[in-house]
Amino acid sequence: MAKSNTKWEMQSINNFVEQLLDEDRETYTRNELLELTESLNLQPPQVVYQLECLGIKPETYKAEKKFRTYKDNDNNLWDHPDMKCGAY
Repeated sequence: MAKSNTKWEMQSINNFVEQLLDEDRETYTRNELLELTESLNLQPPQVVYQLECLGIKPETYKAEKKFRTYKDNDNNLWDHPDMKCGAY
């Protein structure tokens, strides 16, 4: 059951898909998925499955790559930016 204080596009999966198609989008963000699942009181895999059946895919995120040089030490565990001197 949808909450009464949510936006109309978050009250059902069909309304959400209609809103995305009106915006000429075929993908959704993680935040939109969380908002939709919360408003419909469903688990995210259930919503993802229904959206994929309707042809809507999740937005893909590219992982940030760290390029290594020949000077980088492969086995240096203490070189991590979160590790401070004397911190274990």
